[in-house]
Amino acid sequence: MPKLDFYYYILSPYCRSVLFGAKLLNVNLNLKVVDLFKGEHKNEAYLKLNPHHKVPTLVDEDLILGESRSILTYLFNKYGKSKHEYLYPKDLKKRAKIEQFFYYSASTIAPVVTTGILLGKRQRTAEERTKLEAVLDNLDKIYFQNSPFIFGDKPTLADLDLASLLLYLEMLKYNCSKYPNISKFLTASKESEWIEASATEYKQTSEAVMKDFNPSA
Repeated sequence: MPKLDFYYYILSPYCRSVLFGAKLLNVNLNLKVVDLFKGEHKNEAYLKLNPHHKVPTLVDEDLILGESRSILTYLFNKYGKSKHEYLYPKDLKKRAKIEQFFYYSASTIAPVVTTGILLGKRQRTAEERTKLEAVLDNLDKIYFQNSPFIFGDKPTLADLDLASLLLYLEMLKYNCSKYPNISKFLTASKESEWIEASATEYKQTSEAVMKDFNPSA
């Protein structure tokens, strides 16, 4: 397997979802930390790789790829085996539903979760809290009605994406317990093998960053 350079920051949910996927696919990534708090995502060298100055970025020989959902599907398409098909089924209708959720996540869920309060070390505004609660309320009512994951008893790539966002909320001390179906999903995610991807690094970094920061979510 050629070396896959993965530029990431462990607290970014977008980076963490890719780490979840890589673990399930048994893909070894050559990890390269980009410290957002030090502004390393705006360094000249990194901007040559990702002019959008965002993480994550994957470099696979002559391919430079940004955006976590694109990276997830690329890794699956290149390294996925038959035993991994549940993550991104060949059935076009099932795959379309996963891609639909990706778009929903990118356009609706992620913007209200990652509002810059961590890097800015600030509290959510009242408007931001209202928007977040509305999105979580809809998520809780629409999904997970008959299964712990979005589309059944096994996770798909969409679940890895969503889990990373909701776990990020938990790190920011947001209490999701009032959403029973989301809570069921989080419990199932935490009991899954992929949650251990870079778990020690995540724990150590989050504790250090959150030590003097108590957001009121």
